[in-house]
Amino acid sequence: LGRREEAVELYGRAAAVFHEIPEPWHEALALDGLAAAVEVTAPERAYAHWRAAHALLAGYDDRRARALREAIEGRLPTPP
Repeated sequence: LGRREEAVELYGRAAAVFHEIPEPWHEALALDGLAAAVEVTAPERAYAHWRAAHALLAGYDDRRARALREAIEGRLPTPP
C-alpha cells in the first residue's frame, strides 16, 4: 500500500510486545513482516530479522511453521 514506514513501526512494536510476553510464534510472524517491510531499504537488517524469526520457529513442527521456515530460508542469501 506504499505505507512502508507505518508497517515498519507497527511490526517493530508487535515484535517487541510478543518478545516481552513471550510469544515466540507471533514474534516470528511480526519479525517476518518487519523484514519484508525493510528489505528494499535495508536488506542486511531484513536478513537479521528473518534469521531471528527462523530461530524462533525452530520449536514448532506443524505444517504452517515448516512452510514459513522454508519461505524464510528462500529469502536469506546463501553463504559463500
